[in-house]
Amino acid sequence: MTVLKIIRADGILTVQDMGRPGHLAAGLSRGGAMDRLAVLEAAALLGGKAPLAGLEMAGAGGEFTVTGATRIALTGAPMTATLDGEPLRWNASHPVLPGQILRIGGARAGVYGYLTRRGASPASPGSAAVRRISALPSAARCCAAMRCRSPKIPTPRARRRGSHPSRASMVARSG
Repeated sequence: MTVLKIIRADGILTVQDMGRPGHLAAGLSRGGAMDRLAVLEAAALLGGKAPLAGLEMAGAGGEFTVTGATRIALTGAPMTATLDGEPLRWNASHPVLPGQILRIGGARAGVYGYLTRRGASPASPGSAAVRRISALPSAARCCAAMRCRSPKIPTPRARRRGSHPSRASMVARSG
């Protein structure tokens, strides 16, 4: 299985798809990509029959690599992109080999650019979209839909009973 690895994130990166339409009555907003047309364009460029989950890059991208040969699509707000130092066209698809370094810079116009990998999970009723108010562990689960790996982010551990010093003991230590 080919995995997209995030080496460095320069902007806000989230996994997005077409969202979850039809659940507003239950209190769940549509969510999904800010630029749905870019998600559809990525699917078309990669020969997908349905929209795919992609990495939404707000303002800037970062540095990426893959573990197996694949194709990527770059859509949405045009950003500077290079593969091993060679410039890449935006709104196009490109082959990427293991070990090659994909660098995506800041947006030249607009805000939201998309990096979509062939073989990413198609959008589904459950949606791979990450709500911006989600906790980090939830965001990590959504990242699995695109089969990407990000650097390990420490998550808050549940506080065990008695593990937090009482205020009285903190005052006593400081005196």
